[in-house]
Amino acid sequence: VGVDGAGPLGDVARVIAVAFALPSHPVTPAGFCAPSGAVPQDRQLSQVFSGEQTTIFYTWGLWRFTIELAQRYPRDNSPPPAVCVAGSGDFGREPFRIAEVNRALLGDDMANDVLRHSRPEVRELVARSHMYDFVLLIKALGADHAPEVGEPERARIRQLPRERTRAGRDAFWTVALALACLAVFMGASSNFTVSGAVQYWRHEDFPSVFARVNPVASLLSAFGPMIVATMLFGKGIPDVTGPFIFVAIAGVVSVILICLFKPSNVKKTDDKYRAAAGKPLDDVLVGRK
Repeated sequence: VGVDGAGPLGDVARVIAVAFALPSHPVTPAGFCAPSGAVPQDRQLSQVFSGEQTTIFYTWGLWRFTIELAQRYPRDNSPPPAVCVAGSGDFGREPFRIAEVNRALLGDDMANDVLRHSRPEVRELVARSHMYDFVLLIKALGADHAPEVGEPERARIRQLPRERTRAGRDAFWTVALALACLAVFMGASSNFTVSGAVQYWRHEDFPSVFARVNPVASLLSAFGPMIVATMLFGKGIPDVTGPFIFVAIAGVVSVILICLFKPSNVKKTDDKYRAAAGKPLDDVLVGRK
């Protein structure tokens, strides 16, 4: 999850409750603590993760959640205060549904405010598709407080051809939102890089592993959208055949990599290197999801 560092730890408790579908009734004991002791919930998150401290704990009843700082990103007022970028599995009997988690984190008031500043076609598309991920995207792009456009620019925009049919309007705004998704591809790939490093390597190895993996991920995220756009518009007219073939091949490669990096293979490789280094074997990496 990504959380605004300017907020208090109480906001982090809400994010955990939403992400893990915790009951809303109060449970004791519940609170935050660091290796040095208890941390009040009104303390700012960025103040807690200061210096070399990168781990704190949240206790809810008999459960303890480990919160680790993976990376810091500069932000403005456009992104939502909290967003879930990845996850899997379930907590208790509640399955993980990332779309519902992000919808709850965004809140009805903020979602309605974002849609109020959007074009009617976009509002209709979101309402009919029930894809509130688009609302998060519009919020992150800052479209709910876009700068005022001058009259010369408005005049040029009015001269552009417009789709008249409902299917044509849907097609245009779907492509516009899809291109916006490509525009934020770099940030998403960086988040997945962090998730992968945390999932398949031990905490003490994370800094060195991330230092090697992150440059490769940055190259892929920089050239990925360019490759797709070139295949899509290389002939001057939209051609979806090439991108579909490219995505299909990438999907097959992804499935192969998922099979190679399943927990049993990861443990086998980890045991091999720990045995060679004379370290005890354990099951730390088996339960990672």
